[in-house]
Amino acid sequence: RAAVNSIFPSSAISTFVSSNQKTKIAFINEISSIAAGIRLHNWYGQKAGKFMLDVGKVMREILPQMNEDLFEDLTNTNSEIERLEEILLDDGERREYEKRCLIFLRNYYKYIKMIKESVQEVAVHTYKLDYAFSVQLKELEVALKTGPFTKADKVYPSYKDISKTWQNIQMEGRILSFYSTLYEELKTFALKFYDLELRTTPELFQSSVELNYENGCEIETQRLMPNDVKNFYEITLEFQDFCAYYCSMGILVPCKRELGIISHGNTCYGFSTMEALEFFEKKPLDSLNAIKQHVLSMPELILTLGMEKLFSLSITNVFSTRHIRPISISDSSAQTMLHPLEEKIVHSYHWNQWKLRKKALQTVDLMDKKTHSTQTDTSHFRRENHSQVYLPKDQSTQTKKDSATNVSGAQILGRL
Repeated sequence: RAAVNSIFPSSAISTFVSSNQKTKIAFINEISSIAAGIRLHNWYGQKAGKFMLDVGKVMREILPQMNEDLFEDLTNTNSEIERLEEILLDDGERREYEKRCLIFLRNYYKYIKMIKESVQEVAVHTYKLDYAFSVQLKELEVALKTGPFTKADKVYPSYKDISKTWQNIQMEGRILSFYSTLYEELKTFALKFYDLELRTTPELFQSSVELNYENGCEIETQRLMPNDVKNFYEITLEFQDFCAYYCSMGILVPCKRELGIISHGNTCYGFSTMEALEFFEKKPLDSLNAIKQHVLSMPELILTLGMEKLFSLSITNVFSTRHIRPISISDSSAQTMLHPLEEKIVHSYHWNQWKLRKKALQTVDLMDKKTHSTQTDTSHFRRENHSQVYLPKDQSTQTKKDSATNVSGAQILGRL
């Protein structure tokens, strides 16, 4: 109350009441931030605020203990997973309870690891904010001892920064509290699972749903080695990097990429042993169909193996990753000419800058010119003229007629 009265006197209440709602909200937020900064400064100087909870100190005490508990839990869970793997690899055909325990521990290990990474991120942010908070308080303390200055220009912004940093520390504390509660609930659920005395499970559920990989023809498989592809260790493997051969038995065993990857269709599969790889390479469809039957009988495998899309589930899998396909490597060669010739030669180019300058000036000078024409008496000689006449016809005339006459012959008159 004293902090608010020092920055918001009673004489300013009338102005505050007459303001609109937006201005009131902004003013209240600013006053609250400055008042919180004043209280934090007084608390740091041990003048007042002893009732305030030191969130930074509490988190500095809780974070190491929580990280230690998470690390110990991860170590114990990993040891239990290795023990179950040895049992199932020796004789895993009829040990349904151990299979379910292994599936549960795999999921539990992933969630605990995710919580540990998130807690470490919270710890980093908390240490940075706590250091920034201490620096801001010391700078403000030094500034207050230097002499008089205007409050609105220097003091109030510093109080706002201190209040904002403290709010961020409190937010990190709430996030840490959420992860702590989540971890406790997971441990409680895990203890209930461990306390189960039922060591045998009923017969597997026989589903009427048929999931078959066969498409009428056998798809060829291809074995990929580190030297065959460019991104061998970044390729996304089916079934969340678990061995496809042992997944067909309901056993979750991590694969070993260095043994090789089998590419079948548009997906890639990893294996834990060379025998498993060779068996899957010969009969991939048999193993894939067996995996589907195990998933139908053990629904917890759907998200564990990343098969939610196959069942059209509208669930976001937190363990899913971006799908990366292999990038093949092939040997290729290219031949280039020893002395290549320029195909595009600009004949108008000249290396002499003075000639280029002269040509540029001529071009600029032509920009101011105008093209015009005049007509004279002889202008018609410069154009093409055409005229049409009637050509003489080919005619023939007859001027004479050839004819002949027949005259009588000579007569002799004898009596004369």
